[in-house]
Amino acid sequence: MKIIYRQAESCSVLGQIGIQNCYFKYLTYARDGENASRKEHYHTNFEIHYTINGSQRYQIGSESLTVGAGEFLLIPPGTKHTLIDFSPETSKIGITFSAVSGSPFYSLRGIFHICAGEAIGASITVAFNEHKMKSAFSAAIIEGRIFEALVIMLRLCGFRESTPALDDDETEDLRIILAKQFIQDNIELNIKVSDVADYCHLCTKQLSRIFLSNALGQPAAYIQAQRIHRIEQLLEATDLSLKSISEKMHFTNEYHFHAYFKKYAGIPPGAYRKMTRQQGGAP
Repeated sequence: MKIIYRQAESCSVLGQIGIQNCYFKYLTYARDGENASRKEHYHTNFEIHYTINGSQRYQIGSESLTVGAGEFLLIPPGTKHTLIDFSPETSKIGITFSAVSGSPFYSLRGIFHICAGEAIGASITVAFNEHKMKSAFSAAIIEGRIFEALVIMLRLCGFRESTPALDDDETEDLRIILAKQFIQDNIELNIKVSDVADYCHLCTKQLSRIFLSNALGQPAAYIQAQRIHRIEQLLEATDLSLKSISEKMHFTNEYHFHAYFKKYAGIPPGAYRKMTRQQGGAP
């Protein structure tokens, strides 16, 4: 048996579904077959056996189960079971974990023997291969893939989590955040209201309505104010020439830059720079 992953106490991903003390193990018939327990036993933790290749046969109470490649067996705590046999080519993943009260795993009743499907196989393969990488990010990637596989298993076992939907007001608020970030990121590019609307997948009228409902004024005025603010920052905090600032802000020429800034700031850019530096005590 090779332990691929052991859950760290600080892991918050698996904690979202109430999992603690999780182990992710790889076993093969060639290495582990002779030492596999053939006696009836049980565990105080949840146990999942996922067969990669070959097959395994279990005795659980009066029922005999054969778990083939691409299938998993979920065994709840305290369930007595016996591994009767597994084929010589068998390789499998074992996932054991405890679960806190309220974990969705406690909403399941009984033993589940289910065909896992491609998604779980892909998640487990990524986690297994990432273990070999041993990079700084491997643990986080493995945790994410184990979480993904376990959530899919929960769904296959019949668990249905609630899916909170965004109401219209919350959606609009999120679009405002996206719009403002887009404007901030691209303010030097002389963007238009239509550019912002396109980014948010809105028409310009919808964008205007959302801006007004959030007390931001019209989008064009907001963009203009942010553009002036950016120019002020360049005038105050850099030694760029006025021509360089004009080019950086994508004005057609320096004259247009001067006229634009004076119109909305009330003072020419050169005079603004001189005034702010005098106020700041700069020579």
